[in-house]
Amino acid sequence: LAYNQNVYLIKNDWHLSDKHRLSMRYNRQGFNGEGLESSGNQVALEHSGVSQVKTDTVTASLSSVLTPTLLNEFRFQYLRDDEPGTPRTLGVETVLRHGGVTALTFGSSPISPRYTNLKAAQFIDNLTRTRGRHTLKFGGDLHHARIVNLFAGNVRGSYAFNSYDDYFAARPASYVQAFAGEGTPGFLTKPNFTEFGFYLQDEFRATPKLTLNFGLRYDLALLTKPPVTNPDPQLVPFGVDTGFLKNDKNNFGPRFGFAYRPLNSDRLVVRGGYGFYYGRVPQILLSTAYNQNGLSGISLSFTGTALPAYPNVFSARPAGGTSAAPSIFFFDQSWVMSLTMQGSLGVEYEVQRNTTVGISYLTVRGVHL
Repeated sequence: LAYNQNVYLIKNDWHLSDKHRLSMRYNRQGFNGEGLESSGNQVALEHSGVSQVKTDTVTASLSSVLTPTLLNEFRFQYLRDDEPGTPRTLGVETVLRHGGVTALTFGSSPISPRYTNLKAAQFIDNLTRTRGRHTLKFGGDLHHARIVNLFAGNVRGSYAFNSYDDYFAARPASYVQAFAGEGTPGFLTKPNFTEFGFYLQDEFRATPKLTLNFGLRYDLALLTKPPVTNPDPQLVPFGVDTGFLKNDKNNFGPRFGFAYRPLNSDRLVVRGGYGFYYGRVPQILLSTAYNQNGLSGISLSFTGTALPAYPNVFSARPAGGTSAAPSIFFFDQSWVMSLTMQGSLGVEYEVQRNTTVGISYLTVRGVHL
C-alpha cells in the first residue's frame, strides 16, 4: 500500500501604490491513498480501492487606505475539491464466513465508485473607519457552494457465504443489492447552499483605562430543499415530511466586550465579553436528508430460490426480494440553526518584566444543537 501526496504553493505580494497592497496565493493538493476505501485483516486488496483528493484553492486580498481614517480590506477565495474513490475491480462483493466468523471479503467495495465534488466561491469585505474615540467596522461575507455527492452502497450487489464448502459449491446464503428509486435522483445528491453574513462593530475608548466593544452580526444560510417527498400515509400522523426544509432567517448575534485597566499602570488588565454565535449545517448532513428518505435508495435482500446465480447481479430491480423497514432522516418542522451563547471574564497581571499571571473563566451554552 502507498500514500502519495504532492502539495504546491505559489504566493506573491504586490505594493500597487502607497495606498494599495494586493496579496495572492494558489494552493494545490494531490493525494492518492491505496487501501483506504475498505480496511481490516479480512479484507482483500482488491476490495479496498483507491481514495483520492484533488484540491485547488485561489485566494486574493486587497488592502486599501482610502483616507487617513478609512481602511478597506477585500478578500476572495475560490475552491475546487474533487474526492473520488475508485475500486480495483467491479466484481460483485463476496463475504466469506466460516464458523460464524468473517474469514475474507473480496470483490468490489460496496461504496466504490463514489465521489464528492465541490466548487465554492467566497467574497469578504471589511471597512474600518476611525472617528474620534470610536473605531467603526462594517463587513459582509458571501459564500456560495455547488456540491455533487455520489454514495451508492451495495448497488453492485453483495453475496454472503456461510462456509468454504458453500463458496466452492457456489451456494450463497444471502444476497443484497440496492436500487435507485424510480422517479428520484437515486444515490446522487446536490446539497448546494449560499451563506450570507453581515456585521457592524464599534470599539469605543470610553476613558484612557476603559475600552468597550459593541457589535451585531446577522447570518443567513440558504439551503437547498430535499428534492423528494415520501408520500407514504404512515408518515403523516407523525408529521414526517422528507421534502421539508424551511430556512432560518432570524439569526441575529449581538456581541459585547470590554478591556479595563484599574491601575494607573498597564500591569493589571481585566477583559470580558459575551456573544451569540450561530453554527453551520455540514453538507454531509444535507446529503443524508436528501438521500435517506425511504425512496431514493432501496436495498433488497434475497435468500433461497430468489437468489441469483453467483456471481450474477440484477440489471434492474426485480419483483422479489425483501426490503427492510427504511431508516428515514428528515428536517423537523421546528428546525432552526444551532446557537451557542459564549461569555468570558479574565484577569492578567504582570508580576515582573516578561512574566504575566492570568486567570480566566469561560461559559458556553448551546441550544438547538
